[in-house]
Amino acid sequence: MRLPVFVNRCNGQTLDASTYSRDVSSNGIYFYMDTAIDEGTILEFTLSLPPDDVLRIPIRVNYSGKAIRVKALSNGSFGVAASMESYDLWVRPESGPYCSPA
Repeated sequence: MRLPVFVNRCNGQTLDASTYSRDVSSNGIYFYMDTAIDEGTILEFTLSLPPDDVLRIPIRVNYSGKAIRVKALSNGSFGVAASMESYDLWVRPESGPYCSPA
């Protein structure tokens, strides 16, 4: 599933890289990056989910995880398979900024 991904930090260093996913599962994600990172790198990233049928508002999920595999691709980018070890949901009400649900 192709979804927007924002990589916030790598090994505690600010990165701020926008990209997209190729695959997402309950405990892992595969996404693309323009620069290489090392396998084992601790990552913080945000996955933007489309509005669902119930809430009808977009949801962002902030994840902490680790780069499990990194593969150089023929187009010069890198594919990253990462674990999703912990998360925090952020919901955007229609009339305000993203906030943590109570």
